[in-house]
Amino acid sequence: MDHSRTLAGKIRISGGGRCNFTNQNVGAENYISANPHFCRSALSRFTPQDIIGYLRKHNIDWQEKKLGQLFLKNTSRDIIDMLRQECLETGAEFLTGKEVVEVHHEAGKKDREFTVLIENQAIS
Repeated sequence: MDHSRTLAGKIRISGGGRCNFTNQNVGAENYISANPHFCRSALSRFTPQDIIGYLRKHNIDWQEKKLGQLFLKNTSRDIIDMLRQECLETGAEFLTGKEVVEVHHEAGKKDREFTVLIENQAIS
């Protein structure tokens, strides 16, 4: 879901169009959060080495710039196409040009089940 009409618009412009996809020298201590444990947990579950391996698996070339910043060698289109294809293979649908109004988790539902309200339409 994205309010933008273009799929992955923020990825498209990141890194000047070359997608600055990770930084090898950044850890949880570099983020400000109301819940510092969340940041540590999130970063430990998907590391810079994980994304590098994922890109290698899909034959997407990248390069290191300064201070551990990693960018795609070509354009952000490479990673957008890869992510789009991976999503389509799982049966995912894309909703663009839709404003997310509300997101909530109902008591009793599984941890990963949420209801999202977009422009008068509820999606679970």
